[in-house]
Amino acid sequence: MKFHRCLLFGLVGLAAPFSRAQIDIPWTNGAGGNWSMAANWDMGNVPDQAGERALLNLDGMYTVSVNQNVTVGGILSSNPMATISLNNGRTLTLQAADPMIDHAGPFIVNSMGGGSATFIHFTSSGTLSGSGSLILNANPNLDTAYLNSNIGAAITNQVGHLIRGTGNIYGTLINNGAVTADVNTRTLQLLSAGKTNNGLLSSSGGGTLQLNGFTLTQEPDAVIRAGHASLVNLVGATIVGGDIDSQGSGIVRVISGATTLSGVNTISGNLHILNGNTLFLNASPINHGVITVNSVAGGIATIIQCNVSGGFGGAGSVLLNANLTLDTAQLRTGPGAAMTNGPGHLIHGTGNIHAALVNEGVVSADVPDRILQLLGVGKTNNSLIQAVNGSTLQLSGTTFTQGSLGRLLADGGQINLNGATITGGEINTLGGRAQVIGTSTINGLASFIGTLNINNGQTLIVNGDLPNSGALTVNPSGGMSATVIRCNSDAEFSGSGQIVLNANVNLDAAQLQSGNGAVMTNGVDHLIRGAGRINALLTNQGEIRADRDGLVLELTGNDKTNNSILAAIDGGILQISGIQLLQGPAGRLTANDATMNFSIADIVGGMIETINGGLAQVTGTSTFSSVASLVGSLNVNNNVALIVNGGLPNNGTIIVNPSSGGSITSIQSNITGEFSGTGQIVLNANANLDSAYLQTGPDAAMTNGAHHLIRGTGRIHALLVNEGEIRADVSGRFLELTGNGKVNNNLIAAVKGSTLQMTGTTLTQGASGRVIADGATVNLANTTIAGGTIQTTNAGTVNFTAGTTFD
Repeated sequence: MKFHRCLLFGLVGLAAPFSRAQIDIPWTNGAGGNWSMAANWDMGNVPDQAGERALLNLDGMYTVSVNQNVTVGGILSSNPMATISLNNGRTLTLQAADPMIDHAGPFIVNSMGGGSATFIHFTSSGTLSGSGSLILNANPNLDTAYLNSNIGAAITNQVGHLIRGTGNIYGTLINNGAVTADVNTRTLQLLSAGKTNNGLLSSSGGGTLQLNGFTLTQEPDAVIRAGHASLVNLVGATIVGGDIDSQGSGIVRVISGATTLSGVNTISGNLHILNGNTLFLNASPINHGVITVNSVAGGIATIIQCNVSGGFGGAGSVLLNANLTLDTAQLRTGPGAAMTNGPGHLIHGTGNIHAALVNEGVVSADVPDRILQLLGVGKTNNSLIQAVNGSTLQLSGTTFTQGSLGRLLADGGQINLNGATITGGEINTLGGRAQVIGTSTINGLASFIGTLNINNGQTLIVNGDLPNSGALTVNPSGGMSATVIRCNSDAEFSGSGQIVLNANVNLDAAQLQSGNGAVMTNGVDHLIRGAGRINALLTNQGEIRADRDGLVLELTGNDKTNNSILAAIDGGILQISGIQLLQGPAGRLTANDATMNFSIADIVGGMIETINGGLAQVTGTSTFSSVASLVGSLNVNNNVALIVNGGLPNNGTIIVNPSSGGSITSIQSNITGEFSGTGQIVLNANANLDSAYLQTGPDAAMTNGAHHLIRGTGRIHALLVNEGEIRADVSGRFLELTGNGKVNNNLIAAVKGSTLQMTGTTLTQGASGRVIADGATVNLANTTIAGGTIQTTNAGTVNFTAGTTFD
């Protein structure tokens, strides 16, 4: 040993100009002892200068207690049974060009856990190496055991070396080995200067590793780990690169301030962002664990935020755990940044997603009776966003663009649309429901399946086609406020689904509208039904049905086209008001055990029918133009007119003034046409014969076709050609032919004690033309009759006064 030391002295003399030579001083007491005792060192020389290194290579089990403040160039110990103990309140300063501690056994800082600051300090960059452990043994005041270095000096913890225990590490640390917090319920804290991890930073045995207020740069294979039943706390730290994981019940936690993960490769296990804290996420870690935002559901805003575009890959999940205030668990993005939820990754729970989200995985509202809300900046869905387990997914004030595989699903849950715009993709609520709670827009949706309610007072705007295999209910509660589906661009409701209008007596409580010249099409096999008002410019290729007993479905506002079925059934009332309804060849208006009202309506083409006791009625002056067929019952109510242009194939019964009211009530032809078919027109005037009359406009003629019947009591002013039968058949009452000339090629009769009266007109009869009084009276006054036959039977009479002429 002495020879070795002398050799070193010689080397020191040679190397002095470079200030790198060290004097190695061996420990000589196999029983251990105090550092300060000269007798414990070779040649009685206590290592206490920057140019000296302590050699603790003596065999055996012993402890060297550093009982004074010491400055050395290094400590080297190859004996795994030799313990170095830095006593309470003492400082070990390592001062050399490359200071080091290289040891095989334990090195304990504050072995008794005393209350004074106890620390190792590197004045320049140096190393901790060997197979030993540097053990920090602070009491609850972590500065009673710490590791530090000068500014610009780095401490390198080499491969195979371990730093553990409880205390503080202030210095610039480069970890190539392992650092672990392993004291149950106690903390090992890394803070202050930046640090690099190329190995393992961990907690174990119930300990807590805390990274506080610095930047930690990790190599790709480096790991921060919370062991089973242990914690890693992130306090305003920035983690760059590497992996973060936990094992068993271990948890990595963001506990105070804002922590940033930048370019972290993988997250595994449990990562919690505690109440009131923010995790900034830059780049896209592969997350195979569970990241919980506000694990205790506290009352303060708790956030994950991407300030640059990034997000989550892997098969893990982000759990939002808000309390009733949804902003207590948030996802956010900075300006221009997007957050991507990658394929196979899950975001779920309850809270707010403000982020510019691109979903390639699953976003799930899955907390019973709670809300997961997507709001703020626009979002993109290329996969699945759902509400399950009795939860609510709410889209509020955001633009939501779905790709071809994008799907919104309510399966045992509910979707709320609150000022949202959804473009493309599918909405499926077969196992739940969706509702519009604030005016929302659907653009070019690929498919809707299930139930969608447009709640009282709200509007759903549909632009572009909507393949609907479900039920859209407008005002499901039957509230009193205007509730609307509106198309601002051409849109077809296709599929086998239905729109249900659920108005109360205020028909505007359930409306269909179109704006800006847009056409709403009710597609083949699609149904619009219920009670309410259809103001839209509408083309019907499917079925529109008034089917609520005693309530009205009104077609009004913009004109409509019907190429299929408009029906009233089950006591419902279909009302067509103030519009033109253009019917194609297959267009049909049907009242089946129900009522159909025409009020200032213009019906062009198609068929009108009533069956099973159904009734059609004109309640405001209306026009039928070139209607293909009438079957059943049609009433022209008191004080209104039905204008028939181009004739009407009538196989039913048209009653003019069924109530015998006192006001003028009429059927009028302004264009020449024929009432054909086997039906009848019944005039039902009171004493004022003009309360039920037939009229024609200038140059127009009305033909009563073969097999068709006009009968009752009233007045026929029309320019009339009779090929069928005209019959006065109400006992004691008059049917008067007057005004414009008439042609009779068949039968005009008075029967059953009635009176047929011709006044101030000309009747031209063909060869088959007959006027008959059959048990009734025919009165001719100031009338000219040319041709045909006049006869009486069954005690009938014909009376004529001055001015009557027979030619």
